[in-house]
Amino acid sequence: MATKSVSASAARSRSSSRKSERPSKGAKRRATKESKPASTAPRKTQGKGKLAGSSDWSAREKKLAQIFGPTTPKGKVYAADGSLITAAAAARSGCCVMAFAPRPDRMNWIYLSHGLSAAGKHKTELAVCWKPRESSSPALALHRMVQYAASGAALGPGQVISGGEAMDLASAGYQHWIVWSPEGTLPDTLDLPGGRTKILMLMGISDAELQTALKVKPELADGRKVLLEALKAGGVFPITDPGRTCLTRRRDFHRLWENAFRLVREKMS
Repeated sequence: MATKSVSASAARSRSSSRKSERPSKGAKRRATKESKPASTAPRKTQGKGKLAGSSDWSAREKKLAQIFGPTTPKGKVYAADGSLITAAAAARSGCCVMAFAPRPDRMNWIYLSHGLSAAGKHKTELAVCWKPRESSSPALALHRMVQYAASGAALGPGQVISGGEAMDLASAGYQHWIVWSPEGTLPDTLDLPGGRTKILMLMGISDAELQTALKVKPELADGRKVLLEALKAGGVFPITDPGRTCLTRRRDFHRLWENAFRLVREKMS
């Protein structure tokens, strides 16, 4: 009987020892959490439907409204297909075009891209000064030129962007657009949340105007600069107006062109 008692006692001792070696449920949960690798996915900001950086987008939008006024229609912007969407939807898509109506200090519409500079690669936004009433046409053309710039194309004053089958820009009346700095018609730079942003202005030009500029011999003058000076003297720059008369068809064209050529030559010397 003594032997059985000792054996039973030893078995109970071994069972108790094994139980003490087993980790508790709480310890298991802690070990499981510690063993899982940390997630590398970016965290979403709080709020349904918002993307990371949406607060910056909103701050930039407010700053632009302080400079140019409220968008038209109020609270709406243009998507890439020309439809009107809310600013919240634009923040999710990453880019939009804003339309600002005329006011006492300016007689033209302004179409301004919003999102190109926020991408990080470009610290530039594109603008069009538009003559007719508010329309989706310049917004469509501007969206396509934003996509062209976002693809890696370098843009700078004097450059010409020409549309074609791959990039139709004729929705706003012109397939050719010349790039210039605002030169006082708009701010050259904007201090926006995220950094200083440069503004480049786009102006629609006719095929005949472009061909005339390209005929100028480079050793004599930059034909694009001659065209710009002629457009200024003719009262055209910086407004894009698809209803205007082509500069080459005007009676005063030769006088405007000769004076512009002379001015560019003088600046070269």
